[in-house]
Amino acid sequence: MITLKLPVTSDGARTFTSEIDGVAFRFRTYLNRLDGWYIDIYDNLENAIVQGVALNNGIDILRQFTGNSFGHELEYYTSDGSSGEGIEDLGRTGFPLVKVNA
Repeated sequence: MITLKLPVTSDGARTFTSEIDGVAFRFRTYLNRLDGWYIDIYDNLENAIVQGVALNNGIDILRQFTGNSFGHELEYYTSDGSSGEGIEDLGRTGFPLVKVNA
C-alpha cells in the first residue's frame, strides 16, 4: 500500500488537483468554524464523488460512502494526536492521507 499526503494548507478554502494512481482528482478543502475542516472530491470531469466530508482523525472517512468512485481510502492524520479541527491545523498538524493499494 502506498500512502500519499495531499497538499493542503489552512489558508481558507482551497481547490487543487492531484493525480492518484494515474487518475486526476480535484479536491476542495474548507473550514466550518463551528466544527472543523471538510473536503469535497471530484473526478477529472468535475463530477462530485463525495461532498461535505468532515476530516476526522484516524478513520477511513470515505467508508460511510459505499459505492463511491474514488476507489481509495482517505484518512485524516494529525502529527500531534489532536483532533486537527482547529483553524490553523490543516497542513500544519493535520493532513489528509490517501491510501492506494499497489
